[in-house]
Amino acid sequence: MQITTKRLGNKETIEVSEDQLFVFDPPLGGFEENRRFALISEDESPVEWLQSVEDPDVAFALLEPFLFEPDYAFELPDGDAQELGMATPEDAVVRCILTLRDDPDEITANMVAPLVLC
Repeated sequence: MQITTKRLGNKETIEVSEDQLFVFDPPLGGFEENRRFALISEDESPVEWLQSVEDPDVAFALLEPFLFEPDYAFELPDGDAQELGMATPEDAVVRCILTLRDDPDEITANMVAPLVLC
């Protein structure tokens, strides 16, 4: 599937596979018009992008929290895990949304509310 993105400032069309696609139901707060997203990796970078399929202007920078906090843990209620279709914790892709800044030392990650993708 081809999608359009502006995640790095320039509009481009990229190819994504079905296993890169995730549907948010309910949608992410504040982004109700954007339910389908593609998880896009960057070459030689730990940063990934969650790109809206519906809107090329909507993309979130993500980072796997275990890369910089090996003991990272969070609570996921059993009902939420079932709703996501998780049989085991390994079924989940866990990412934290980054807040990017001009100064790399000021970049932050939302460790309180991780995204759990299945």
